[in-house]
Amino acid sequence: MPLAPRASCRTPTCPGRAIYRGWCTSCAEAQNHGRTTRPSAHARGYTREWDAYSRTWLSRYPWCGQRLSGTSTENSRCAQAGLQVRATCTNHLVSPKDGGSFWDPRNHESLCRSCNTRHAIAHGLAFRNANPDSPRPTANTRRSPEGGGVESPDGWG
Repeated sequence: MPLAPRASCRTPTCPGRAIYRGWCTSCAEAQNHGRTTRPSAHARGYTREWDAYSRTWLSRYPWCGQRLSGTSTENSRCAQAGLQVRATCTNHLVSPKDGGSFWDPRNHESLCRSCNTRHAIAHGLAFRNANPDSPRPTANTRRSPEGGGVESPDGWG
């Protein structure tokens, strides 16, 4: 009995066929699927204590862009647009991997998930963790089927 053709890759702009959990081979590698090069969240310091600290931080600074020193528009598109969006992440301004203090409140800010992801991509953190030997991508771009960068279609960048 013949097998059904493989589904398309989960990455919207990728023409590849799904091999691993809905991703094609190249997108799976970029997403760090099946690789053990990145330590676990617990090994990187994100423990129960961090979860409790983060919940407390977000209760004190509940809006995207808030820091110990006040609201900042540096990493928050929401604050830049004058929007008051509920924060869901406690972000490190300087990554502990790059020498930033893990527990110093002056190194933290509240961000919504969208702004936190944008910050990680802009600073090469998300991509670097997936493939440390690859060059950093430019912010606000995504891969096109032809392999080149395409400007962000959401109007933010």
